[in-house]
Amino acid sequence: MRTISYMKKKLYDLRCLSFLFRNSKKGFTLSELIISSSISITILLAAYYFINIISQLNKNDSSQIKLFSKLDATIDFIIDEINSGKEIIIDKKEIDPTCQLPKGEFIFGLKFPKQIRNQDVKNSMNDYLDENNFINTNCPIIYSLEINKKISNKESYNLMRIGPKIDNKGFYTVDEFENTLVTDKISSDVNDINLICLSNQWKKIKVKGIELCVDNFRRTAEISITAKSNFSKNDENYITKSSAALNRIDGDIFKGINSKIYDQNTNSVCIRKPCNFGPIPLTGGINKKSIVFLLDLSGSMSRQSKDSRIQGASRLQKAKLDLIFAVSNLKSDIKFQIISFGNIENLMFKNGPRQASFRNKRYAYRWILSRVAYQPETLPVNAIMNSMFNNDIGQIIIISDGQISRKESCPFKSAEFTIDECASQYNNLQRSNQEIENNNFIDNRVTIDSVSIGKNYCNTFTVENNWMGKISKRNGGRCSVLR
Repeated sequence: MRTISYMKKKLYDLRCLSFLFRNSKKGFTLSELIISSSISITILLAAYYFINIISQLNKNDSSQIKLFSKLDATIDFIIDEINSGKEIIIDKKEIDPTCQLPKGEFIFGLKFPKQIRNQDVKNSMNDYLDENNFINTNCPIIYSLEINKKISNKESYNLMRIGPKIDNKGFYTVDEFENTLVTDKISSDVNDINLICLSNQWKKIKVKGIELCVDNFRRTAEISITAKSNFSKNDENYITKSSAALNRIDGDIFKGINSKIYDQNTNSVCIRKPCNFGPIPLTGGINKKSIVFLLDLSGSMSRQSKDSRIQGASRLQKAKLDLIFAVSNLKSDIKFQIISFGNIENLMFKNGPRQASFRNKRYAYRWILSRVAYQPETLPVNAIMNSMFNNDIGQIIIISDGQISRKESCPFKSAEFTIDECASQYNNLQRSNQEIENNNFIDNRVTIDSVSIGKNYCNTFTVENNWMGKISKRNGGRCSVLR
């Protein structure tokens, strides 16, 4: 009896524990629960890991975008101050010792013109001609680098500016100088990308991660800034921004400018091959005459957005660079001219095209670099037709990124002509059979080429937005899109 009782007790105990090993529809075994729990924990850990990675990447992207924006704003601000200044100071010794001097490493100074003393003067001509309404100062604006003490484990610098405040009306408050932070995270070196000066006569300045090329007149400069962003403890990322994207151009191109590999073709207008402006060949037209570049300075040419950039630069920066390459390559006996247009037409050489001498090329570099795209409209008729009226001009190259803002009247034959009709009518009726002397006639038509920057205004098969393609097609030229 005792044995039977003991067996019943053991069977009862086994029945109580059977749920741990039962594999039925009513529950899970202990092994299944352990395995499922392990899988769940693994999935949760993996999800957390991936979410953390994505979050970190987004954070890094956001940090990089902010740094890009800060460098863009910094370069724009500095170039604007240089353009509005009188002279760039490259030697600290030239500064009056009574002026406030930087604690850090000197980069450059900037003399600025007289400033209005009373911002509330009446808007009359006499007020602005009165010398008593203006104030001058011997102390320049000074840019310098100071060590960033907030970052102890990495070498980083702050770009500082000692100078007058700028009020909400855009005036300098010359009696209030202060030392302000322009941007931070400047690296201790330029990393892999170097700024290349346009001429060996330009003065190159390098201070840590900042490079500056100053022209020999000390009126124009290009600047490159390299900043360092730490995305992790073991990784460093460098960002370099330049005022003219020169740092993005292959050095071999610049070597070619100064090389002695000359074009053996005596009919060529250039010193070296390739002889072109961007994708457009430089020919001087059918009679190898003067070349005129028409540069659009409407506001859209200066856009800095990612989708507006051409090979890493703004549309205007890219046009400037290609213009400098083209002008530097012209033979000295070839005449050239650059005309900017928008709402206002502005001639580089007031009395017409000049020979591409060293002096005139140097003047052209300064003129090109100082151009700013701010005009509200694109109105090219006057620039095109006034160039065509000059019989010494053989090739016109239009550089633009936009549609014509509004219809302009044609100054030849009919005011109702479109721009392509106006140009082609004058070419065919006035310049195709021109008398030179003693009843000798020549075909002196102008070749009109176009470079459409960014958007395609070359497609003559579309109903609209094709004015550049039409005017080139009807006047013996070609139209190319530069993206």
